[in-house]
Order: sequence, then structure tokens, then C-alpha cells
Amino acid sequence: MALALVRSVPRALALLGLSIIVWGCEGTAFVIMAASIEAGVAVFGPWLSLAAGSLATAIPNAPGYIGTVDYFAALGLTVYGAAPEVAAALALSIHALWVPLTVIGLLCLVSVPGRQPSR
Repeated sequence: MALALVRSVPRALALLGLSIIVWGCEGTAFVIMAASIEAGVAVFGPWLSLAAGSLATAIPNAPGYIGTVDYFAALGLTVYGAAPEVAAALALSIHALWVPLTVIGLLCLVSVPGRQPSR
């Protein structure tokens, strides 16, 4: 069913473009946060942190990915030379940044008439 939605080339290209924009925005948040806490890492450090943290969501873990994502996001930054405490601060700050956005998204989902989750 889901593959039928992206069968058309224009729709698939639009979704690819949106995906690139969203991942770019999330990566930019990692870069800005790393710069704000003066992580002192190479330009690719925050991007590896993003990739490692995102891949960690595939591992079974606690609700909200608490712990697993933070550990791997911090580990991704330490590979590029960040101190462990600075890497942990980045991972926790990024995780805290997404909590309000997730709540806003949930409120938008339940506020749209006819789009309430089925019971």
C-alpha cells in the first residue's frame, strides 16, 4: 500500500526532496548546537553524531529513545575529538530540543478534525 503512494516518479522525487530538506534541517541543528557549546570538532562531527543517533533508533530501547540515541549521538561526536562530557551535553541538548517539537506535532495530529487516531 505504501509503495503504491510513491509509484509515480514526480511524487517520489518530491518525497526525496522533502527528505533531503528535513535531514538537512536536523543536521543543521546538530551543527549549530555543537558550535554553541564549543565542541571543538571537525565539520563532520555533528553529522556523524546525527547519523549514529538516528541509526540507534533501530535498536529496541526505552520510549522516546532515551539513552540509546543519546549514547550513540555522543559517541559519534567523540570520534571527532570532542570530550565525553561535551558530547553528552550535545546529545542531551538535542534530545531536549526535539521534545517540544514532538509535542507540537502530536497536538497538531489530534487537533485536525477527522484525523484522530483509531482506537
